Amino acid sequence: LSPSLSLCVISIPPTILHCCSTPLLTMVVLRCRFRFSPLKPEQIASRLDGIVAAERVEATAGGKDALMQLAAGDMRRVLNLLQSTHMAYGEVTEDNVYLTAGAAMPSVIQAIVHSLLNDSYQVAYEQLLKTVHEFGYALVDIVTEVTGVIAKKDLPQDAMAYVMDKLSNVEYRLSKGTSERLQMASFVGIFFVLREMMTV
Repeated sequence: LSPSLSLCVISIPPTILHCCSTPLLTMVVLRCRFRFSPLKPEQIASRLDGIVAAERVEATAGGKDALMQLAAGDMRRVLNLLQSTHMAYGEVTEDNVYLTAGAAMPSVIQAIVHSLLNDSYQVAYEQLLKTVHEFGYALVDIVTEVTGVIAKKDLPQDAMAYVMDKLSNVEYRLSKGTSERLQMASFVGIFFVLREMMTV
């Protein structure tokens, strides 16, 4: 686009751009990207409290926190998930929000991490397999959530580098369609090597 046309585009509201169908404006829309940075939790919380009060929605503090956690700074996602949870369950609690979103619940992830770091290989593998079947979670989602939990732990630098590298490899292989059972075994095995590294 020429500099003069670019300046004109800046002054056109996005809503108008998206409603126009002329070839020139279609080209302009395709070349323009309107990106907004994620909102801060306190910005979302104040607006969410106002909406919950105005709509008379029963929402617990845990439910609101879950909405903000899953939305990752996107107010539209907060509202969509709030509406879906309210329609499905009536009350917006932490568990109901996670069930509506189909995301792995923090309590389930913590139980998996505890098992991986403390139980025998067989017990940890069976616990993971049971969780996948019982809750219907995809292994790649569990790997992502467990990675987030492990990243917050105070591990030695070499141990942290090892586990992050191996977890990213499992995530990559899952994205390429490899056997979920094989990757599950590999996933559990990573933590047994980690445990050995921690005891040396």
